[in-house]
Amino acid sequence: MNAERAQTSIAARLPNNETILFDASSGTILLGRLETAGIPLEEIHNLFVSHQHFDHVGGLVPLLISMASLPEAFLILFRAIDIILFRAIDVTTPPPPPPTMSNR
Repeated sequence: MNAERAQTSIAARLPNNETILFDASSGTILLGRLETAGIPLEEIHNLFVSHQHFDHVGGLVPLLISMASLPEAFLILFRAIDIILFRAIDVTTPPPPPPTMSNR
């Protein structure tokens, strides 16, 4: 891991003691940043992933491992591609599968 490369993750704290994450950085960098910011893992319930590059999702596994020992912890993962492709007119229709390399 290149220490000079930007590690992407944003934590948005909500007034109801909940935190939303946008991207998960890489490795254990996210866990260190959350600890430094005083954000307990139990407050994180939603993670929005912009795209699947390691510097945006590489911290997901360490995050899930750390959350596994916390009985109150849960995490819902949202991928940007699913949100963009979701048909807003018919909310009962699930999002289509993500595009493959052949149809992008």
